[in-house]
Amino acid sequence: MLSSVKFDSAFTFVGLDFIARSLVLMEVNGTYIPPLNLLLVT
Repeated sequence: MLSSVKFDSAFTFVGLDFIARSLVLMEVNGTYIPPLNLLLVT
């Protein structure tokens, strides 16, 4: 069970990192969506 918890936390961290990088790339490419940013902040 401990290993599954570690996996979940690691997967979540990677997922958040991926989302953050995607948002940065979208902003750089000019396809940044403000409403999505508001949802993430809230």
